[in-house]
Amino acid sequence: MSIKLSVIICTYNRCDFLPAALNSLANQTLPKEQFEVLVINNNSTDETEAVSKEFERNHPAVNFGYHIEKNQGLSFARNRGIKESQGKYISYIDDDAIASPEYAEAVLEAFENYPDYAALGGKVTPFYDNGEPKWLTPHLWGMVAKVDQGEEPKTFGKKTPVGCNMAFRKKIFDTIGLFDTERTKNRWDDRYIFNQVSDHGLKTLYYPKASVRHHIPSSRVSEEGIVNLARSNGKEYRKLVQGKPLKAIGKFFDYLLKVVAAFALSAIYLLKGQPAKTKVIKIMFYSFWGYFTGR
Repeated sequence: MSIKLSVIICTYNRCDFLPAALNSLANQTLPKEQFEVLVINNNSTDETEAVSKEFERNHPAVNFGYHIEKNQGLSFARNRGIKESQGKYISYIDDDAIASPEYAEAVLEAFENYPDYAALGGKVTPFYDNGEPKWLTPHLWGMVAKVDQGEEPKTFGKKTPVGCNMAFRKKIFDTIGLFDTERTKNRWDDRYIFNQVSDHGLKTLYYPKASVRHHIPSSRVSEEGIVNLARSNGKEYRKLVQGKPLKAIGKFFDYLLKVVAAFALSAIYLLKGQPAKTKVIKIMFYSFWGYFTGR
């Protein structure tokens, strides 16, 4: 039986996390002959190669490939994964993500049962070094790459899948092009590709059974971390709509509306005795500021 699905992990100096990600893929419900696991090492200087080779030795039944991508940057690594893949379908999980046992089976099931969809993303459940931050609300799930749109498949609307859990029909890259190697922020690398999907009139499916758990380090949810990420989000979105004046204006007012809404939400949180959640104001403001100023 030929390989149908290629599951790709792009990694850079994360050898401590990589074994858990790989082991989760070695314990899938999908028969091993139907999928492959590819590690794309993006010039790591740690023990990534040793970890990968050890996994290969310990799991001979897994169709496993290991490749080094010399061009630095996540987009280069993701594009290398496309080049090396044998599957009709391609999925990506992060090196610090843990796939559910039915992940590969669910991705395959989704593409074969929903032929009108070109891409998909599933549920993403974050796990933290020191517990979930008290400021987190559903409005801020994007800050921790949390994805949960319920238990039923549906079309993604304005939201898009996140890079730690996304999949594509391989053939669509002939139409929409590859990941943009000019983008340095991994979250905007995947936002770019899903914009390409929608701009070509193609649809993206939310399929909750294709689920992963994803590690969020303490630095990301610290005060400095959330401010930097919020500004970066706005700044990168400004680049995304560059040359598209209608989208740029629309996004400006969208950000402005979110800042106003943040004040209203914060008043509600204060009345509920949840002052930590008023941080939504700071996050929305810095997202708007990054978009408005490009800094």
